[in-house]
Amino acid sequence: MTLSKLILIDNTYSSPRRLFQGIRVNNLGNIQKSLEFAKNMTFGDENSAFHRKSRSGGIAVRNQNQLFENTFQGKLSEFILHEYFKFHKFNSTEPDLETFGKGVWDSGDLKVQNKNVNVKSIKHFSSLLLLESKDWSQEGLYIPNNQQYEFFFVVRVNLPFREFNNYQNLEAKDFKNKIFFDIPGYITNEMLRLAIKNNHIIKQGYYLNSTKTKIDADNFYIHLNDFLPLKNFLID
Repeated sequence: MTLSKLILIDNTYSSPRRLFQGIRVNNLGNIQKSLEFAKNMTFGDENSAFHRKSRSGGIAVRNQNQLFENTFQGKLSEFILHEYFKFHKFNSTEPDLETFGKGVWDSGDLKVQNKNVNVKSIKHFSSLLLLESKDWSQEGLYIPNNQQYEFFFVVRVNLPFREFNNYQNLEAKDFKNKIFFDIPGYITNEMLRLAIKNNHIIKQGYYLNSTKTKIDADNFYIHLNDFLPLKNFLID
């Protein structure tokens, strides 16, 4: 098994593009659940709902709107993947809508056929899975909640946040026919451990493809072109 290594010229990494094959999100119920979760986690009491404002090892501090966008996209991506598993007759847990206070971590994203699945949501134009290096051990263990994930899925999402000003008043109907996604595939924990072993790290302060995208924290990376196809998931 081999993983693609990014080309570094001066202080800029070059990553090949991956075509976005957008599918419209039609389930308004899942959009509404994700909205309510994001509102609670972003605008609620910090003792009952908390999201860290900076990444592990990162410098940039996310404002409330950025936290809301990230939280909404992440939870919606869990619902999207859950719907995919249901459609293909896999036994999958529901996305967790419980909120946690500062210093408390949830136990994981989804459990599919009794396997721990980590769901990563990225922008529709992104081509890399990035995992903050300070959060992962050499054995592929997620340090904050001491969790071993057997599979990692990426969901890319195109959201129309530029159209909105007041996030606290958003409802599912505001997003009707405006959200698109694709699922490029998945990786195994073995592939993550290989990326860690091979020191596939994109460094803090460097740039990705152009000076418009500055890397905030050290991240392990795996290119989407190295992902396994969805059809291979859990084939014996």
